[in-house]
Amino acid sequence: MYGIIDKKQGPPWPRGQLWRWFWGRYWCVFGLESVAGARLFNGYEGLPGLSWSVAKPIFRRLPCGVNNSLERTTVSKDDWENGLRVRTEVMGEEFVSRALTGASDFTMPMQDWLNEHAWGSTWQREGLPRQTRSLVTIAMLAALKAPTELKGHVRGALRNGCSVAQIQEVLLQSLIYCGAPAAQEAFRAAREAIEDWESSGGN
Repeated sequence: MYGIIDKKQGPPWPRGQLWRWFWGRYWCVFGLESVAGARLFNGYEGLPGLSWSVAKPIFRRLPCGVNNSLERTTVSKDDWENGLRVRTEVMGEEFVSRALTGASDFTMPMQDWLNEHAWGSTWQREGLPRQTRSLVTIAMLAALKAPTELKGHVRGALRNGCSVAQIQEVLLQSLIYCGAPAAQEAFRAAREAIEDWESSGGN
């Protein structure tokens, strides 16, 4: 943190009070949007050596922006557009359109983060094929008991070329390590998604 303090002046407070000052007053914790955080990085109360141009890259690494009234700097345009493309290829245009058009001012920062980091970065890595990523995602969503998300990713797995038999095997494997209640919930959600997929002709 001292790298963003003017070295000539030094910190304007004793070392032991540094984190207490940030955490107790204006620090934007884990990327949550904060007017106070925005004021801090605009030099609020004359904080020496800390300018917006220096602080902006820090906020780019956080999940959310600092305040809707400020210019949105947390999302890379290229990553966002690439993420949207991959997300649409995997999840389908209807699913993605519904997620984005249904987003509010409150939820849109999450959609931006998903497009940029989940779909614009991790899903584009070459270490695993998309089919494997889909199956791994299904297993994790089964463990998390997240049936709504699991339905979308079951359809995504089918679109990626996974078979119903492979999805079934993943869910059977989750029965061992996640427990029967989680696996039953996952099977119910997956069955619904598979039936919808088949009734729509695989679209």
